Amino acid sequence: MTRLGKALALCASGHQDQTDKGGVTYALHPIRLVFRQIAKGRGESHQIVAALHDYFEDCKEHANGSDLSFLTPAEKYALECLTHKNGEDYLTQYMPRVLTSPLAMDIKEDDLIDNSDGNRMPNRELTEKDLKRWEKYRRALEMIRVARLQSN
Repeated sequence: MTRLGKALALCASGHQDQTDKGGVTYALHPIRLVFRQIAKGRGESHQIVAALHDYFEDCKEHANGSDLSFLTPAEKYALECLTHKNGEDYLTQYMPRVLTSPLAMDIKEDDLIDNSDGNRMPNRELTEKDLKRWEKYRRALEMIRVARLQSN
């Protein structure tokens, strides 16, 4: 099996019983991110990290025994950066870590855009909680954009 195949298999098995806020199979979210990487002409590392970007955060029981030997050090680091830890403030602790990895920043940007798509929740009314979450995502996107400008 290819490295991307292994990542997709872990993604599918880890998220198999999960649904998103719109009631859709959750594994479609990371798979959409994989397709975004392909559409942008990004390589295998981007595609692998996109497939697994929520795996360690949302599939802890499944992830503990997973064979991750197929991951490169850069992929492992990006996934570590992308894993939001319990009790960690999103904007002051989590996002600064994401900004330390260009690979993680690329995936997080697409993740935030996908998570902010109101079409993912067509069967329910938006709540104040949704709007607050989207504002947090907007601020995180701004942090990524500023970090990119500063690095150029």
